[in-house]
Amino acid sequence: MQQQTQPNGQRLLAIEIAAGGDGKTATGTLVLPFGLALDAGVLLQIDEKSAEAPVRFSTCLPVGCVVPLSFDGATLVELRTGVALKMMAKAANTNEPISLSASLKGFSAAFDRVAALMK
Repeated sequence: MQQQTQPNGQRLLAIEIAAGGDGKTATGTLVLPFGLALDAGVLLQIDEKSAEAPVRFSTCLPVGCVVPLSFDGATLVELRTGVALKMMAKAANTNEPISLSASLKGFSAAFDRVAALMK
């Protein structure tokens, strides 16, 4: 899990990724702030690799807008060896791009530990 906040305490993002039941896939949740173009979804990109199709928001709650995540085995390998997971959305009122990034430092060790605890 990783959370990022502004100096005033407002949360910019929260992301949680957990091992799938087989240990070779992953699921998770991304929570982003209000004010984004929900219909546009969120593009996810690992380092400089090409972004896949946008992932859709599922709902908005008092803590922010929720994006369910699902990673297959190939993407999980990229997460394990990557430096950053980049997220690109659009502002609702201006359609300007909004870029956020989560560090993947320590992801592989943390993922392995969670997978081991799930056994």
